Amino acid sequence: MFVNPKRIRVLVEKEKAKGPVVYWMGRDQRARDNWALLHAKELAEKHDSPLAVVFCLVPKFLGATSRQYRFMLQGLKEVERNLRALDIAFFLLQGDPGREIPTFLSEQDASALVCDFSPLRQSRIWKEVVAGKIEIPFFRGRRPQHSAMLAGIAKGRVGCLQLPSQDTSSSARVYG
Repeated sequence: MFVNPKRIRVLVEKEKAKGPVVYWMGRDQRARDNWALLHAKELAEKHDSPLAVVFCLVPKFLGATSRQYRFMLQGLKEVERNLRALDIAFFLLQGDPGREIPTFLSEQDASALVCDFSPLRQSRIWKEVVAGKIEIPFFRGRRPQHSAMLAGIAKGRVGCLQLPSQDTSSSARVYG
């Protein structure tokens, strides 16, 4: 197992027969160095199921401009090429993820859903809505512990963070 189980949070605990494991790509729009995708791949291999990646394009999201959408779509084209090279199917949906993702999972007869971590409130709401509509296991990557530490360091607030013991002594030397 490549992914530390502490990095994964179970959102829906159910059992389901065969069918593809679906990774719902969100914040981590890349095929490499993506822990949630790696976990989805491990699940698919463990259950001898295919792996598929889905991205749901929301027409209006937090005031994004057409320039930002163009940039994102160019990146998603690269993701699709990288996934194709790995023999992983990529699907691009458009609309409300709370409606589109459950429909897609049902159409594909998916066996499990994995998504990445996002601190955005709207993303959390969509995940809660999806979790309430599906009858398959649903896993989400956890926030990396070091991201909170780095955010605190960047804002000069190391003292308010709960750091691992090995990092505490070095940060005390640097910031103490």
